[in-house]
Amino acid sequence: MARTEFTYPSGQFPTTDKRDLLAFCGPTLEVDIGLDQKYDPDRPAVVPKLAQQRVRALVDTGATASYIDSQVARRLGLPQIDKETVTLALGGQQIIVTYLAHVHIPSLFFTLVGPFGGLDLRPLNVAAVLGREFLMDWKLKYDGTTGVVTLES
Repeated sequence: MARTEFTYPSGQFPTTDKRDLLAFCGPTLEVDIGLDQKYDPDRPAVVPKLAQQRVRALVDTGATASYIDSQVARRLGLPQIDKETVTLALGGQQIIVTYLAHVHIPSLFFTLVGPFGGLDLRPLNVAAVLGREFLMDWKLKYDGTTGVVTLES
């Protein structure tokens, strides 16, 4: 069984209290982002070689899909595979470019493969958002009283 406890970036906030960090940052994980053309999803034991290493991803139970920061996607040269106008719950209508990418979660030894919408995630201080489609295969335990969040298969 794969299992990880969520962590928070050190030294960026005036507190180290997990409850306060969870309220401020939300549940975040370290991930790697990129596109490894040689990665074979049928051989998940082989970790993809990805250009963007150890960046933050927010696990968001309110997001139906998963997203990558559009600036990160462009900087990494991820291939654009679609473009559509969507209505976001909090952002009104927006054009979303869809990128082909891999997002690897080292602490779970797990790689997401496939399309990721591109959004400006800089205000959230994360490079990716992992939505409900990702969570469908995981058990999320959120304990706000202690600030401990775990994810397990």
